[in-house]
Amino acid sequence: MKDLKEEEILDLYFSRSDDALRITEKVYGSRLLRFASNMICNEDAMECVNDTYLAAWNVIPPERPHNFLSWLYKVLRNIVCDRIDWNTASKRGKRVNVLLDELAECISDSKASYEGELSETGRIISDFLNSMDKDKRIMFVRRYWYGLSISELSKEYAVSQSKIKTTLFRIRKELKEYLIKEGVYYG
Repeated sequence: MKDLKEEEILDLYFSRSDDALRITEKVYGSRLLRFASNMICNEDAMECVNDTYLAAWNVIPPERPHNFLSWLYKVLRNIVCDRIDWNTASKRGKRVNVLLDELAECISDSKASYEGELSETGRIISDFLNSMDKDKRIMFVRRYWYGLSISELSKEYAVSQSKIKTTLFRIRKELKEYLIKEGVYYG
């Protein structure tokens, strides 16, 4: 079952097959749950993952995601953020708030005002990340996509927390300069 390709799974959604959700859960469920659990407690994480499956069912068709797993992560991240807002009476959890504050240095003044421009900004950020050293790219993604803490990264890379903070600061600075150069940020 894990051998199914994304396009085959999406075809199940388009044919409105009951297997679409079951197969999505089998193929992607553990990754989605791990992703959500990094940001919110396990019980809520499971509910958010289930809400992600429902969102997929409701949106596909007519939408056909280009990269299904990335699309699922994006939907799940939005659902988790909404759940955190609800759980904390409109205050984001400290961990998510810290991540957003760190990234605000480089992306808060983006000129992107509609989804097409946001997609282009995402492509530019991907290009930036692809141009980086592999270890730094992985560290950045683990911090800002998967929400790993500085201490978790420090243990994973076997370096001091100070070294992790400095490396991430420099990456954010380089990202800001890259976005300015590409014309999607004015700071």
